[in-house]
Amino acid sequence: MNGSTCRFRYKKDPTLPDVKDFIIKRAFQNEAAIDELLDEKEILERLKGLNHIGQILSIGDQLNDKIDSEEFMIMEWIQHGTLLNFVNKATSKLRDGERLPNRLLWRFFLCLVRACVGMAFPEHEEMTPAADDNTEASGICHKDLHMANVLIGNPPNDPYDIDHDITPILKVIDFGRAEIKEKNENRAVATAEQLNIEDIGELMEGLIHLNGQFSSELLVWSPEPARFKYQNRWVRTNAQSLVPPPEGVDEDLVELVCFCLATRHNSRPGLKILLDEVMRNREQKTAEHYNNKPEEQDEWISQFLHETLNDADTRVEPPADEPPADEPPADEPPKNDPVEKRKRDDSDSDSGSGPGKKRKKT
Repeated sequence: MNGSTCRFRYKKDPTLPDVKDFIIKRAFQNEAAIDELLDEKEILERLKGLNHIGQILSIGDQLNDKIDSEEFMIMEWIQHGTLLNFVNKATSKLRDGERLPNRLLWRFFLCLVRACVGMAFPEHEEMTPAADDNTEASGICHKDLHMANVLIGNPPNDPYDIDHDITPILKVIDFGRAEIKEKNENRAVATAEQLNIEDIGELMEGLIHLNGQFSSELLVWSPEPARFKYQNRWVRTNAQSLVPPPEGVDEDLVELVCFCLATRHNSRPGLKILLDEVMRNREQKTAEHYNNKPEEQDEWISQFLHETLNDADTRVEPPADEPPADEPPADEPPKNDPVEKRKRDDSDSDSGSGPGKKRKKT
């Protein structure tokens, strides 16, 4: 973390009734932090106007005059917190073994895909270019796309927006580590789009399991990638937790997530294929498709989201210096703890793949 963020409410300019809350992001006063913020500003200027990207703002001459320096950036306030916080609260509301509704997962998946399309083709308003359009991808690679860097906001104020008719919108934030990858004809080098697609695959894997630790930094993998069949061809995937598909999860959804997490980057879907498939499933998979299960109904999903997003997180964390009563002290690892075992395996093994190894970006 090379800076801090604070929420502000601006009341002095009556000509700006729609911009009352916003975020001011400040870089620490050192050269590296300021350079990172300036790079982030440059990328966000290219991504202006995209619904699924947290937006940089310009709010009134008075305010901009006071803070318009290279150390600060004004961002939109996104109301409902991080996707990680949502997963934590959803877990406390659902009974053991219950998962998020498939229709909610499809809609969240579509938000993430549109964010990837927006990063690749900012001028196309989160749609892939037509076949005869020779627009080259921007090369913007987020490089830090995990659940704490995806925020949940209110749906756009658009009666024709069917993508968010029953669900809120997801917005990708924090481009401080992002980079522009130059076009490379060498197919052995992953493109920015392939790396972003891998990241949203990990996010979806975490949403399916209601596990906020499914991220590029924390996910560990098993000795061998899994194999799954996609449109009559076998593909190796790092989504071992989804093979075979978990009970109750739409197999089409699982296949697409496994596809995003294909071991070889050239085996991952292109943005057009991915967007078309997720849009088609979002449109066609009605409650009737899922046998009218209560949790797949519009009303159930809307109510669940309203309660989860608006209720406080009631989990009580133990004091930092006091371990929970049913756990041993921090310096004494619990026996048979798989997380602790993975840490030990990681420190004892070489750099090759194997148990306890973090998933590599390829």
